[in-house]
Amino acid sequence: IDCMNLEIVMLLLGVLGIAGGVYISYITKAYPLGVYAYPVARIKVMYGRMLKEQKLQSLIEAYSADDVIAAFEGTIYEEHIPDTKNIEEIEQGLTHSLAATYQKVVSMSPVSAKEFFSLVSSRYDLENLKKIVSAKFVGKNIPALLPGSLSESMTAKLAETESVTEVIELMKGTKYAPIMDGLPANVTPTEFQRAVDKYLYETLLGKAKTTIIATVGGVINDPTFLPEIYGVFVDLLNIKMALRQKQDSVSPETIKELFINNGYYLGENDRNAVAEADSISSAVGLMEKHPFYSALNDALPEYGKKQNVFVLEHALNQFYYQTIRSTFYKQAFGLTPIACFLLLKEMEITALTTVLKGISLNIPKQELQGLIVYPN
Repeated sequence: IDCMNLEIVMLLLGVLGIAGGVYISYITKAYPLGVYAYPVARIKVMYGRMLKEQKLQSLIEAYSADDVIAAFEGTIYEEHIPDTKNIEEIEQGLTHSLAATYQKVVSMSPVSAKEFFSLVSSRYDLENLKKIVSAKFVGKNIPALLPGSLSESMTAKLAETESVTEVIELMKGTKYAPIMDGLPANVTPTEFQRAVDKYLYETLLGKAKTTIIATVGGVINDPTFLPEIYGVFVDLLNIKMALRQKQDSVSPETIKELFINNGYYLGENDRNAVAEADSISSAVGLMEKHPFYSALNDALPEYGKKQNVFVLEHALNQFYYQTIRSTFYKQAFGLTPIACFLLLKEMEITALTTVLKGISLNIPKQELQGLIVYPN
């Protein structure tokens, strides 16, 4: 081969090498998107079948189990609602619906999302644990539980225990033993919930953990959105707790001890300032630079009339719903729309369960409307 032909051969090889590199780079980036295309497309269809405000209103207007069953006709919940006069059995049907939805999402998602679903299941386990322990403290029946990773036999054993102490001993044989080992003797309900929430949101769903899982198993902006989704929830938990404790005249030092780290907007200085505020209205004013301020500020006049901090908590719940729904649309593929959809389904189930409890307790319809987080 003469020099000119050699140069041509080398040039062609160089062009092929560049083209190959570009192709490999494209495939590497496109493949993760591709594996999420089918499940997210299915999820968007499922999202479109969620209940609208009009349907929630028709449920609120129900006066009996028969009215509730009739209101569910033609909805995605119809097949899960038993023909019964018992409101609690209808609640169980709603929970079964959530479990079926969750399993469907898991089954059609890629293997790369496995660690994410492990986190979701762990969160369900710990939310269930809080429900069980709360029921034990007040001597009430255990409400419908989320579809967690603990076996049915373990969940049944937890439900059958006669005391919080027995629950704690049983949980020491699970992966959540670190929480149980750190509890004080004669733990109070507040201490128990705080210990569970701190472990859940500082260890399992902390920013570092969710960022790693989103980086490894997600695509595009998942490493940004997932820490935000759970971090904002921690912010709202902290605000609700601080306002509740402040209404009960709890000292700033005690409030500070109850805060959970790893929030998204509220840093330590922000949290401490809220704890030290001399009133609830001034505490709200301190959050003016944060996105949830408007929701709180708009609810302050009603709080002033009722002097019930639930008004502010409800405003934050509505804000979180809107935040998650907005984030759902920000990314077409990946873990973000999956995480948002599951949270929105949980909120829908919570709204429906609240309606059912309101009907069983004969809560006035106007008052019941004020308890619901509405899709809008």
